[in-house]
Amino acid sequence: MAKQKGLLGVQKSQMFFSIGGEDWPSEDDSDSDYEKAAASVSKNGHGLASDSKKKKQPKNSTKRKRKEKAAVGSGNQGLSKTKKRRIQDKDDRNSGTGASTSKQAEAETNSEKSIQVLPSEIVVHILKYVVEDGGAIPTLCRLARLCRSWREACTHPSLWKTVDLSYGWATNKVDTLRWLSANRFTQVQVVNLSSWTRLANSTVQVLAENCPTLETVSLFRCVKLTSEAVKALVDKCPQLSSLDLSYTMNDMVSPSTLKYIAEKCGGRLKHLTISGNTVVGFLQSLKHLMDNCPNLRGLDFSGCKFTTDSIRFNIEDCQDAWPHLQILRMACCKIYASDVSAVRKATSPGFPELQEFSAAAEPHEINGLFVSGAGITNDFLQRVLKTSYDLKVLDIRNCARIEPASLLPQDIPPTRLEHLYISQCSITKTDYVGHTNYFGQMMKKWRHSLRDLDLAWNTYPSVDDLEKAMKKLSAHPDQSELKTLDLRGTAIEVGAVKSLLTGCPQLEQLNLASCRGLPRGIKRLHEGKSLLQLRKDIKKM
Repeated sequence: MAKQKGLLGVQKSQMFFSIGGEDWPSEDDSDSDYEKAAASVSKNGHGLASDSKKKKQPKNSTKRKRKEKAAVGSGNQGLSKTKKRRIQDKDDRNSGTGASTSKQAEAETNSEKSIQVLPSEIVVHILKYVVEDGGAIPTLCRLARLCRSWREACTHPSLWKTVDLSYGWATNKVDTLRWLSANRFTQVQVVNLSSWTRLANSTVQVLAENCPTLETVSLFRCVKLTSEAVKALVDKCPQLSSLDLSYTMNDMVSPSTLKYIAEKCGGRLKHLTISGNTVVGFLQSLKHLMDNCPNLRGLDFSGCKFTTDSIRFNIEDCQDAWPHLQILRMACCKIYASDVSAVRKATSPGFPELQEFSAAAEPHEINGLFVSGAGITNDFLQRVLKTSYDLKVLDIRNCARIEPASLLPQDIPPTRLEHLYISQCSITKTDYVGHTNYFGQMMKKWRHSLRDLDLAWNTYPSVDDLEKAMKKLSAHPDQSELKTLDLRGTAIEVGAVKSLLTGCPQLEQLNLASCRGLPRGIKRLHEGKSLLQLRKDIKKM
C-alpha cells in the first residue's frame, strides 16, 4: 500500500520543523512540493526563505550563472547592457577592496620599517618628551616591546631620571630594585619607593652607591629601614636635596639622625617631610635645621606626635632662618606660637615666598569640651602670613579660635588665593549684634582667584549672611575660576544655589549633602552629568 502524503509531500504522521538549527527533511525528496516547503522553512526555524535558498538553488538559476560566466569569459557578449554593467561594477568593487587592503598592509609595513630605521638619537629625543608626562615606568617598559631598536633606546640612562615605583608597576622585591639600580638608574634624579614595606638597609645602600645623581627620595611607609639607610643616602648622594621620611621608624627621625641630615646636606637641603612620626626632641632638631639649612623650601611635620603635650613654635626665628620657605605644613599638631615682643614681631621678615600653609587641626577634649586647633589663633596666623603675598593654599579647618576679621586685607596680604579650606572653622561665627559680614568681604576679596573652596559644616549668624556671601562670590561670572565647592551641612537655600550655578560657569563639583534648607533630590554631591542636570532643574524651582 502506498504511503499517504500530505499537501507538502510529507507523510501525515510526520512533522516538518527544525530544532537547534538541525533540519528534519521529508521522506520523499522527489516530491514536487518539496522545494517550496523547504523554501518556506528556514534553518533556524523562523521561516526565513533566504537560508533555505542557500542550501538548494533552482535549476534555472544554475544555468543562468553558467551563462554569465561564459559571457564574462567571452567579453560579456550575449548579455544585456544592465547585466553587463552590474557584473562590471561587482568586479570593480572586488578589485578596489583588494587594492585598498594591500595598500593598507603595505603602508603598515612601511611605517614599521620607518620606525625601525630611525636613528637611536632621534628615538631617545622623542622618548624624553614621552616620559615627562607618563614617567619612566611603565611607559618605557611598554614601548620597549615595539621593536629591537626601540628596546635598545628605552635603556638609555637619560630616560630614567624620574622613576615612581609606588604604584606597583614593578615587583616590590629587593632583587628588582637592585637590578634597576645597577642597570637603569645611573642618571636617576627622583625615586619614589613609597610603601615598600620589605625594603632593607642593604638595598638602599646599593641604590645610593649606583645613583650618585640622586636628588629626591621618598621612603614613605618604609617601616623596616633605620637611620643607616638615611645616612647612606646622605653620604653617597652629593646632590640629595629632598627627603620624605614620613610614617617610618622613630629611629629615622631621631634627633641624631636629623642632626646628621642637617649637617651633611647643609645648604642643598630644600625639602624635608617627617609627618606621621613620633618625634623626640623636635625643638632641638628644628634648631639644627635652622642653623644649617638656609635654603629650605618645604617643611612638613603634619600629624607628628611629640614627647611633650604641646610645643612652642618660634615663628620669627624660622622666618629669619628660612627666607625662601614656600611650603609649611603643621596640620594636626598641638602647637602654639612662642611669646615675643611687639618689636620682634614688627621687625621679622615673614615668609615672603610662602605659597602653602596648612594648620588644619583635629578636635581634642579640654575640660570636657571639644576644642579644635587651640594653638592656632589670629595672632599665630597673622605672624606667619604677614608678608606672604603669593600664598596659594590656606588650610585652617577645625581651627576654632580664629575670628572672622582675621582674614581681611589689612591683616593678611595674599591677593590671589586659589585653595581655601575653612570647614568647621569659627571664621564665619560672631557673638555680637550689629556685626559686619566679614565672611562676605572675604569672598569678595578672593572671588577672582579661588578654585577650591571648602565651607562644610560651618554655621553663620543668619541664612542671609551665607546667601549674601555666595552672591558676592558669584557676582562676576567672567572672573570666576571656581571649580569645586563644598557646602555640606550648611544652611544654604535654593536662591543661593541658583546664584552660584549662574555666576560660577567653571564649576565642576558642588557638594550639597546634608543641607537641610534644600529640597530632596538635591542634597548630594553633584558633578559631571548630575551637575548639568542640576543646572537645568534649579531654573524651575
